[in-house]
Amino acid sequence: FVQIAHDAEWVQQSLASNVSAFMATESGNFPSDANHRFVWNGDEDVEKAMRGEAGNHEWTKRCMYNNFEISHRSVWDNPIYTRLFEFLDRAGGGSTSRWPSPQPLTDVVSI
Repeated sequence: FVQIAHDAEWVQQSLASNVSAFMATESGNFPSDANHRFVWNGDEDVEKAMRGEAGNHEWTKRCMYNNFEISHRSVWDNPIYTRLFEFLDRAGGGSTSRWPSPQPLTDVVSI
């Protein structure tokens, strides 16, 4: 089961900019064939995201509902995911930005 939906900016006000900032700190750790175009609008926006300069304007707002949560534990134990969750926690995470659904975060992680 896979369904693609578009989120509203007000729902995820700071997620895109925080993920972009994380991408800038981890740019050397992404696979060369990672599909960043699912999350960012085009090649220029992918480049902005990799520099930590992207935000909601560059974000496609796509959410992929695919039951990715049903996965092998090793996916979530991967050091880059641990660093992403720690980064988002330091940035305020869901408790201050009120990201009501983990789905956009799950999409960023699954790509």
